[in-house]
Amino acid sequence: MRKDIKHALNSRQHKESALWKAEEKRYFAYLLLNTATNSMVCNAIGIECKNGKGHKRKLEKLGLLKVIRMGICQLTKYSGVQYLSTNPEIVLKKND
Repeated sequence: MRKDIKHALNSRQHKESALWKAEEKRYFAYLLLNTATNSMVCNAIGIECKNGKGHKRKLEKLGLLKVIRMGICQLTKYSGVQYLSTNPEIVLKKND
């Protein structure tokens, strides 16, 4: 039981680390200028896709990221993937 508690605390600390915050800033900044899928963003800024999913989720909850459209990922060639943006002009217009 103690091992589980220790693991949970380490996971929470990981998301508050300086590296995690730096990745989140780069993720946000990339999407200010580009509309891209999570895989495309992660590949461009050099982070793992699983971390990108966490950043995406947090930015969506804060209302700073919106799904712009669905399409085919230029990197993975999967269809039905979300194209994302944090550009305020696009995000605010999408809210209307």
